[in-house]
Amino acid sequence: MRTKAELEHFILTKRLATTESLSQRELTAREIHLMSEPVFAWHEQNNRANVEKALDAPRIKAANVKNAEAAKSQRIWKNEATNEETEESVREVQKFVAVYPQFRADFVPNREALISFLREKNLSCVKANLVTAFEALASKGLLVLNPSAIGIGTETEISGARVVRHPELYRLLAPAPTEAQKAKLEQGKMSADEYRKQHPEAFRDPQVYADTAEKIKREINSFRSFHPEYKLTEENSKHLQAYISKRKLPFNRESLEAAYSELVREGYIETNPEAVVSSGGTKLIDYGGRPGRANLSHEINRMSAAEYTRWLENPANRRLVDDLAVV
Repeated sequence: MRTKAELEHFILTKRLATTESLSQRELTAREIHLMSEPVFAWHEQNNRANVEKALDAPRIKAANVKNAEAAKSQRIWKNEATNEETEESVREVQKFVAVYPQFRADFVPNREALISFLREKNLSCVKANLVTAFEALASKGLLVLNPSAIGIGTETEISGARVVRHPELYRLLAPAPTEAQKAKLEQGKMSADEYRKQHPEAFRDPQVYADTAEKIKREINSFRSFHPEYKLTEENSKHLQAYISKRKLPFNRESLEAAYSELVREGYIETNPEAVVSSGGTKLIDYGGRPGRANLSHEINRMSAAEYTRWLENPANRRLVDDLAVV
């Protein structure tokens, strides 16, 4: 671990921060997320209380909001809500019904089912929670829906297995398309996949979230496929995890890329430049086999322009792209 003096010398030499900013002062979570690793290390070492306070602020704020919502929900379900809260709940219901016309709001058991769901989970009567209740109940066939209200056939009343096994269940669970989307659908220009991408809220299957571990594994494998020079050591792994954890970043390839780029630049990550070798004029990637051209092209196509630009900063990656052009 570098001493305070060593960190300050490095930071000021590299112009990563000013002398005035290296002081025991209040910080924000955003400021911490934008810090370079040496500056963060200085504050963690010499300004720890303010670092922890800043990183805890979003959690505390979220907890306060959650507690306020819980208290409000309890008042509503105990029939102790204020007139203002009651009127607000009515407006939220109207917003939900307007966006989900397939929900048969005229069918009393439908309304009772939504209210029971919210009451049992002590959720406030707001549009977002109504959507959660609708998706949970409708996906199990526990609500009566009107497919014709969103342009699916002519039936006005289906429920049970007919909903669960409906070939366009994803549309039945999604908000009604906007006028612009309707026009595009009519022209046959919007595929089912496009519609899914625009309405990810329609696919909150609990099973999907049970696959978190597998998703993390895929993110790591994807990251490693673009960085064959990365040495899979306990020390390197510890630095990457610490960077992401301390900044409370989501664990995905973008966060791994940000951490890796910063840590390599500051000398915290050890790389293996010999991972990219030459044989007969062709570059070979030594990390368990050369990636298939199709796989590499697929990964590149998934990147945004910004991600691709950042990825190309790695010389090994640029050589991979050059290889793609060679038939």
